[in-house]
Amino acid sequence: SKKVFVQIENRSEILYDYGIANGINKQYLSYIVNNAEFLEYQYMARYDAVFVLNEMDRIRFQKNIPGVKVYNSPFGILDREIKEQDFTKYSTQNLIFVGSESHYPNLDGIQWFLTEIISKCTKNSFKKLFITGSWKDETRKRLEALNECVEFIGFVDDLDPYLKNSISIVPIRIGGGGIRTNILFAMAKGSPVVATPISAIGISNEHGKDLMIAGNSEEFADAINVISNDNERARELISNGFNLIRNKFSQHIVSEKRNQFYLEITSNHID
Repeated sequence: SKKVFVQIENRSEILYDYGIANGINKQYLSYIVNNAEFLEYQYMARYDAVFVLNEMDRIRFQKNIPGVKVYNSPFGILDREIKEQDFTKYSTQNLIFVGSESHYPNLDGIQWFLTEIISKCTKNSFKKLFITGSWKDETRKRLEALNECVEFIGFVDDLDPYLKNSISIVPIRIGGGGIRTNILFAMAKGSPVVATPISAIGISNEHGKDLMIAGNSEEFADAINVISNDNERARELISNGFNLIRNKFSQHIVSEKRNQFYLEITSNHID
């Protein structure tokens, strides 16, 4: 039988981004990152094929494990979650951040947003910042003290009411490859997205078309202000994002693509 490894995130990239963000000695950081990267490639080289979630990872991995076929096989959104909607009624009321504290990039990102970005946003352009998932009590109290708009909603059965008329923010600074499923889901539900370049990898690299891409705190706040103050611009983003999901990341599209990869991997075993 053939063995396939599915790469969700790259530990070496997480270590690098964390080290840069926290000012770790670059020489020591390079040693740690290179060691982690070497081990990752050695493990993956034992498989017959590797699936990654974006094209950038595919190119890099193929270069470093030439004896193994690497495929770009992205995550998909279930077809039942992609429903036609009336985007003409969108009007920004809130912000929403989807993620739990257990994933450190989420903690780093929301702290960055609340300490360096939110103060630059137009006053009264939104009412609440909803934060989903599991967070420690002490963390919640500390983040709530930074701005009165913060509201932790925990795990909910249906995110749709919170995504409606909300801007999805993805202020992630620490990467790791893969793809941000929370961006894909937000687009499928008609929520305009503001994301950092690292979190938009594998989805879109064109600022202002399918989502807003912001590389620093000023750009991030400006993007939120644009969406909040220009409903027509927001609706255009929503429509483009929805079409991107339907045409590139829907269940039937990505599953058909992956099935073709499986057929290719096992073709030499078929009589």
